[in-house]
Amino acid sequence: MTRSTRSYVLAALALAGSLTLGACAGAPATPGNGQTPGVPGGEEARAQLCGTGPNSLQNTATGLLGVNQDTDEAQVRELADQVRQPLNDLQVTGAEQTARDAASTALDQLEAAMANPATRQTAATGAAGALRSLHDVLCQ
Repeated sequence: MTRSTRSYVLAALALAGSLTLGACAGAPATPGNGQTPGVPGGEEARAQLCGTGPNSLQNTATGLLGVNQDTDEAQVRELADQVRQPLNDLQVTGAEQTARDAASTALDQLEAAMANPATRQTAATGAAGALRSLHDVLCQ
């Protein structure tokens, strides 16, 4: 390799390296969308679900326990929907994942039972129990 060819190769490598570093420097270190393990969004979901606000597991479970065959369908959907996104954003493994999956399944069953007032209360009670179980595993 001649001296001038080596200079071109070194210059090309230096340029490629600086472009790579520049691209990485412009990217956020961790996206906050909660969809990737270890990102802040997953912790935000946990904080919301374990908190005391209206979208917490405990408050949603309490609201679902109050559902009966006369409860407005839109009200029941609103209760269920307020925890769906944080559940989806939650980054968990092991027992926490099992409890989260059970809660999601119970909410899906509630959604399916929504049209029938006779089964709505039973499904809401089941979903409330699953949300409380998730709280016990996730928030201790």
